[in-house]
This record gives sequence, structure tokens and C-alpha cells, in this order.
Amino acid sequence: MITPGPVIGYIYPDYITSASLGYASVIFLTANKQVLIAGTNSDFQLCSNSTNGALIQHTPTPIKDYNNVLVNQTVKSVHGANTASLILTNDGKLFACGRVNENGSIKTYLVPAPFVDYFSQLNGRNITTLSAHYNFIVMVTSDGQLFSYGSNSKGVLGNGLFTDRWSIGLVLDGYNSFLTQPQFITKVSCGNQYCLALNASGSVFSWVCLYVAQYNFVREQMSSIN
Repeated sequence: MITPGPVIGYIYPDYITSASLGYASVIFLTANKQVLIAGTNSDFQLCSNSTNGALIQHTPTPIKDYNNVLVNQTVKSVHGANTASLILTNDGKLFACGRVNENGSIKTYLVPAPFVDYFSQLNGRNITTLSAHYNFIVMVTSDGQLFSYGSNSKGVLGNGLFTDRWSIGLVLDGYNSFLTQPQFITKVSCGNQYCLALNASGSVFSWVCLYVAQYNFVREQMSSIN
């Protein structure tokens, strides 16, 4: 029987505060805002500056920030995706390493680099939180808007289509009216075929396969979305 236990070989002198599972790797964030990754380097998602796709890190290892993009940055959260590792900072900057599709062109980053020119695609907005699942991402910006990126075979990008979009665009609502009214979104959480978003007034919205619907849960239930 398999039971929970300590991460094998973890001796880093800091507490792990969060972890996120990618396709073949796990990315960790410590109390001192250090980013560690364990797993395989099949898509160079270990942020190790190594071109060896067969590399395996059996224990959590600090990332290599050889371009110094994280200097003077405080990491807020880390997220594992299908072929990339994502790092979000407190001031809303998003970085990635691994294989990333940028407007239909596959880019490879061996060390952290800005994610798909997110700043210009968001018109200067900062990202406050995001949810990454397999090969799509949904982001919340500082002005409470929702943006999405990636594979869209299940309609998870919320733009009324099933076609992939490898640039960042707005989550739209073509079937209901909630997004036509001012909504300040604070959190988002996505699964394989659906997403949930929480707004500042305590309503939860979901979308999947082209439609968006509103659900009014009690506030205690909504607080579990993170």
C-alpha cells in the first residue's frame, strides 16, 4: 500500500510552503521564496540550464536563474504545466522555463524567461493569480479581469470556440450576461475540462464547452477555491 511520506532526499534548509505537479516534474516554493524542481527534463522544465532531455533530478533542486530575471523579485507562486514550469512574482510578472508555444512557434527556455510576451498581450496589466492545467492557463489580472491561453479542445479558454489560442486573450461570455456586468475576479481554479472563478462579491462562475454559468454558493464553500 502506498502512503504519504516525506519527499525523498529533501534536505534543503527551508520549509516547503507550496508545490505544483507538472507532467513529469514537481515545482516547489519554500518559505524563503526559493524555487526548487524535481523530476525529468524531457521538455527542459527543470530550469537547470541543461540541454539534456534525459536528465532526472530525484530531489528538489534550486533553479538556475542565469539570466538574473528573478533578481530583486519575490516569488508569489509556482505552477507546473504540461511542458513548462511557471513562476509568478509578487509584482505580477510571469516567467517560464521549458517548451512554450508563442503564437504558434515553439520556444525553449533552459532558464526562467518572460512568458509569451505577457506584458504587452495584457496591455500592461499585472497578473495576480493563475491556474495552469496540462496545456492551458487562465490568469486573473490586477483589475479583476480573466485571460486565457493554450489548448482549447474542451472550450476551457472561455472564448466561445474550440480552437487553440497560443497568445493571451480575454475570457468572454457569449451565452450569459455575467461578464457584461462589472465583475472583479479574485481567484481562478481549473480542472481538465472546466474552470471556476470567484469574484469579489462572493459569486462563483464556471465555464466549459462554450458556455459560462453562474452559481451562488455560500461564502464558506467559495473560500476553498485557491
